[in-house]
Amino acid sequence: MSPMSKAPTVRRTGRRVRMVDSAARAMIQAGGMAVLAAMFGIMVFLVVTVAPLFAGAKTRGPGPTGVLESMTPIACARLVNGAHHALLVTRDGRMLGVALEHQRVALEADLAGGCEVTATAFEPGRWRLTMGTRDGRILTREIDLRWLNVSPAAQAVLPGGGGEPIYALDAPMRETLAAAMNLPDPIVESAYVERTGDGRVLLWQPIVGAASEIELGSGEGAVELVHSAGVGTRRRFLAAVRADGTATYGVVRSVVRLDGGGATDRLTEYGFGLDRSGQVPRGIFVLSDGESVIVAWEDGGFSRYDARNPAGGIVLAETGRLVPQGHHVGVVTLALGSQTLLVGDETGMLSAWLVADVGEPGTSDGRRLTRRWELDLGDSPIVSIEPGDRDRSAAVALGDGLVALVHLTSEKRFASLRIEGRPVVAAASPSEELLLAVNEQGQYASRVLEPGHPGVSWRSLFGKVHYEGYADAQWVYQSTGDASSEPKYSLVPLLFGTAKATFFAMLFATPMAVMAAIYASEFMHRSIHRVVKPSIELMASLPSVVIGFVAAMVVAPFVRQWLPSIMLAMLVLPLAAVTAGMIWQLVPPRHGRKLGSRSQLAAIALVLLVGTVLSRFTGPLVEQFLFHPSRQDALIRAGMYEVIPNAALPMAARSPSSLSAAELSRLRLDGVYFVEGRAVRPLDSGEDVPATGASIERWLDGNFGRAWPGWFIAMMVPTSLIVPMLHANLFSRRWIGWLDGLSRPLAGLLEVLRLLTSIVAVIGVAALAGWLLDVLGLDPRDSIFGRFNQKNTLVVGIVMGFAVIPIIFTISEDALASVPRALRSASLGAGATPWQTAVRVVLPVAGSGIFSACMIGLGRAVGETMIVLMATGNTPEMDLNIFSGFRSLSANIAVELPEAPRDSTHFRVLFLCGLVLFVMTLAINSSAEAVRQHFRRRNAAL
Repeated sequence: MSPMSKAPTVRRTGRRVRMVDSAARAMIQAGGMAVLAAMFGIMVFLVVTVAPLFAGAKTRGPGPTGVLESMTPIACARLVNGAHHALLVTRDGRMLGVALEHQRVALEADLAGGCEVTATAFEPGRWRLTMGTRDGRILTREIDLRWLNVSPAAQAVLPGGGGEPIYALDAPMRETLAAAMNLPDPIVESAYVERTGDGRVLLWQPIVGAASEIELGSGEGAVELVHSAGVGTRRRFLAAVRADGTATYGVVRSVVRLDGGGATDRLTEYGFGLDRSGQVPRGIFVLSDGESVIVAWEDGGFSRYDARNPAGGIVLAETGRLVPQGHHVGVVTLALGSQTLLVGDETGMLSAWLVADVGEPGTSDGRRLTRRWELDLGDSPIVSIEPGDRDRSAAVALGDGLVALVHLTSEKRFASLRIEGRPVVAAASPSEELLLAVNEQGQYASRVLEPGHPGVSWRSLFGKVHYEGYADAQWVYQSTGDASSEPKYSLVPLLFGTAKATFFAMLFATPMAVMAAIYASEFMHRSIHRVVKPSIELMASLPSVVIGFVAAMVVAPFVRQWLPSIMLAMLVLPLAAVTAGMIWQLVPPRHGRKLGSRSQLAAIALVLLVGTVLSRFTGPLVEQFLFHPSRQDALIRAGMYEVIPNAALPMAARSPSSLSAAELSRLRLDGVYFVEGRAVRPLDSGEDVPATGASIERWLDGNFGRAWPGWFIAMMVPTSLIVPMLHANLFSRRWIGWLDGLSRPLAGLLEVLRLLTSIVAVIGVAALAGWLLDVLGLDPRDSIFGRFNQKNTLVVGIVMGFAVIPIIFTISEDALASVPRALRSASLGAGATPWQTAVRVVLPVAGSGIFSACMIGLGRAVGETMIVLMATGNTPEMDLNIFSGFRSLSANIAVELPEAPRDSTHFRVLFLCGLVLFVMTLAINSSAEAVRQHFRRRNAAL
């Protein structure tokens, strides 16, 4: 056998190398599995934390049951938190303290002072009882039932009790016990002691405030109906109906005496007649803002009266129906906060109603009583509705014995019980841990609950909800609430803010990073590349908190100061770069080749510098041309105006707070302006008006100006893309064919002229489009523009874009560099230019890597926290305006989680934000990987 035919020697891999390789493979696999396990564990933890939000109340067991002897008609019931005691108010004005476990009325107090009570009303949350008497007076009492632990030392002074778990205290014993317990105040007469089953001794004391007595001057006879509501402690509103049919609206002010003798209630009374004379209403209610009085009639109708100007008369604003025709009202009451009207009818339908400011021309105040929602609870009539004292819940009793605990915001029916007989009242404790129902025979039943999170449902988290104080259903996030403002947990504004920040950051970062990667990979000299790429990658090492701090303290004030120049630079800089490229074609190739890479880079920097300087000095001139006030605007700003009488105003101008920017602009064309909420018109006496400078910021705030300038600027972006694309598709081939026969300098000059023509065409088309949109009555200040906030979306887009650019640039440049050199050589050898090779050969092959780079940058933008937190107003709002702020999911978690009580509804909603953010990033990364693998397989053969 010849030496040439000898088989090549195969070198075997060493054992040590194989062991190291196997160990490395095992470690990598274990690390990957650990990452997947950690990710799965995080997701499971988030799901377990969030799941209780969507569960109903859990029944821990039956509560106290029993029978109360000789029950009198009950007006309302309240339960005491942390103990099985109830406070019942009877229709004749007595307060009963009931120990439910012992089936005893432990205390009884006369709240009316011997007067004959004919009407009662209880204000939830305040424990304030308002009573009307037969002789035409209004009595008000604040009541409560509180307990104290009796220490073992103080228990020694108590009698044995004879085995009785509850017993009253005589006067000497009250004094002795107060001294033993070191109480600052004496023990009241109706107090009693309870010995509980767990060995504790409790002292129960009724809290009955000093009686406030007001005598009505309007009407005659007994007070048939009464209601009281208010926000503060010094001022409340009153509504009543007397036996002769006279209705009264009053403002009660608490005046503190200077001699230290306490406070005195003074009533300012306004009488008015009801629109249905001779009929007794089912109920009368005054809202907590004092602007509306609602009268509910037995046949299901209602009348709403406008009380905004009571001195000028209480006028009928609207009438309508609370239940369908043919049905009757069963129970009507107001929920906590005295803004939501709860109506139960004879068919078991519960509905909630709100007075909403809808700009309705058919009413005197532009508002309507609108139905917020309705809930079918059963087939029996609703006989009792008791609102909650802490949140927007209500205990609803039906005639067949069913008692349901519902939440008015989430519309969730989260607990129920059933009692024998017909219930007369049902109530839940303030913490909703006990649900009680009492029937006509005095029998009562209760359930001990774990209420869970009744204020949250899928609809309240992701659907529109009609909240109090809003004209219609909206997405609102407001995690704090009180009696006048319920918590709102809609995640849609947070999702919108996250998407808004991501969109503008990617809009700024993606073109810049990808184009920079193409230039660095395909055209930049290697010596410069070795400096530029690491420098850009170093930007990724900057902490987010530092970038956010710079954005808040440096960039945001700078943008506000130079806003016109910055907006102009967004158009001038690209045009300057394109124009410089066109002019470069006029340079003969022999001269152009003499410039090295550094000189070319310096030339590009010089062009950008010239564009920046041009924008700096031209911006104020453009602002002066586009955003200057008219003479009428100047007259208003100079104080030369007169107030327009309300009768001379168009109906749309009577509610300025609800007007959009477009509507305000149309009113200004008719000479109607608004100054401090008043409608005014300019007075032109022919005198010189003080000069008023142009201001884009004041224009954005809607103080003056037409819509055309804003539309002109907004349309510059799409027309800058559409006009060149149309020109390229329609005329490009013929134009290039014609230029082929010309010399290079002449062809280059014609290209420059074509560019200038395109710029003029873009400006003309943008101006025409803006004029058409203005004529159509549209205003960009209602959508993409709006009121200016220094920390806004534009700042976040710019700054977060710089944070994302290094990621996209690095991965995109690596993807472009990994394209085989053979493809480039083949393209160049076939006669393609370097630019054609980069765009038509290299870019499609590297498309999967560039897409992955953009998706990774998108994931970084979605989860960014500190930049968004520090560079925006952090307000959860649904607004496309690039000059307004927003709140993202991650920033919301960072702001609110440290102050959220553990396991509270707020706490779990924040974890739901984290779960939604986790799912979003997982979906983005998974889809990016799927697309990358698809393109990778398609390009594998290259």
